[in-house]
Amino acid sequence: MTPEASGVRSASQRAMASAFGMQTAIQAFPALGLKVAITSGDTHRFVVGNPDVQQLDVLAGTTVARASTAEHHAGKGEVLVLVDEATVKLGLEKEEG
Repeated sequence: MTPEASGVRSASQRAMASAFGMQTAIQAFPALGLKVAITSGDTHRFVVGNPDVQQLDVLAGTTVARASTAEHHAGKGEVLVLVDEATVKLGLEKEEG
């Protein structure tokens, strides 16, 4: 496995562990629900706004749009993981034996 693939796998595993941890924690609050979408890929980061008033970090791009769409389709208590083409090329779509 390449160092890049190893890093992506590690980040993906941390993201999924965090998502399932949040799902477990939210069960203490039955009136609340949580939907999680995890994806990977390139994004564009912008700092927008007036520095004298307020500035915000904004992420944009296909990856953000895919995550938003997946979250919209997820049901309460679900964790959706989307695999992009770059991840597939790294060989992360299947376990290496």
